[in-house]
Amino acid sequence: MNVVCHIQDQMHREYLNSIFAFEDGAFSIFRDTDLGRFICSMVRHSDFPIEQKVNPDKAIYIRLPRTSAIPSLFTRFSYIHPDDQRKINDFLIATFNKDFIQYYFCRKEPGHETEGCDHEFHSHEKIDQQGGRSGATEKKSI
Repeated sequence: MNVVCHIQDQMHREYLNSIFAFEDGAFSIFRDTDLGRFICSMVRHSDFPIEQKVNPDKAIYIRLPRTSAIPSLFTRFSYIHPDDQRKINDFLIATFNKDFIQYYFCRKEPGHETEGCDHEFHSHEKIDQQGGRSGATEKKSI
C-alpha cells in the first residue's frame, strides 16, 4: 500500500534516496530505521478513502511495509494527515542535520581520510550502490 507525503525541500527528498530504496515510483520504507518507524507511526487509517490534495513538485509516495506490528495497515484505507506530514518533514530535517554534522566533524578530524568520511556518511544507513538499504542483517552486525 502506498501513501502520499509532501516533503518541502528538494535536498531532503533526495536524502530519502540514501535511506530507502526507490522502486516503481515509491520509497519502500522499513521499520528497522528511526525514520521508517516514525513514518509508520504517522500513518492514519480510515474506513473510507480520504481525498488529499497532491502537489506533484513536493509529493513523494511511500510504500508501507507488511508487518505484524501494525495489522490494520492493509485492511483499511491508509493516509498521512497534513499535520503529520509536517512532523515527518521536521524529523527528516533533524535526521539529515545530525548525519551532516557527523560527516562534517569526521572530515575535520586530524589524520582521518576524507574518503573514509565520504564512505562513512554514505554508508551510515547501510546504503548499497543502487541507493537502497542493504538489509537489516548488516545493521545488526555493527
